[in-house]
Amino acid sequence: MIPANGSAGFFVRLRDVGPKWCQAGTVLDEALREELTAMRAEDLRVRDELLRSGELGQGYAPRMEAVHRRNASRLQEIIAQHGWPDIELVGSDGAMAAWFIAQHAIGDPDFQRQALTLVQEKVKQGRATAAQEAYLFDRIAIGLPPVEDDKAGWRKA
Repeated sequence: MIPANGSAGFFVRLRDVGPKWCQAGTVLDEALREELTAMRAEDLRVRDELLRSGELGQGYAPRMEAVHRRNASRLQEIIAQHGWPDIELVGSDGAMAAWFIAQHAIGDPDFQRQALTLVQEKVKQGRATAAQEAYLFDRIAIGLPPVEDDKAGWRKA
């Protein structure tokens, strides 16, 4: 099935998610799930305000940067206490919110790399999606300064 806008990407990605990700499951920490989803909602709310005011797209808007830094700092605290917030800990929407926060932590590339390592482990365990790993990997690669390629074509950090 292809949505009205003609993009099949969403449906293709669902194929890679796997049945475990789609199952409702039991959320072990409902308060943490609610906190993560509220952090994501705040990011989207501020982004929408900045978009409407014309401030978005003119450099890194200070209000957006403040939200990203605050969210990344709190996610780091959560990770220190619980590990990566995966579907079994915070449900699918909480896990998606954690990934979203890491994806938007553009002011802290070291944290993004740490998050990627944690997400990669969760993907191996079937507790995070390969799409999350791929998008975070790409976000980090785009943000890296130019580096020399090795003979196999991989970028050396």
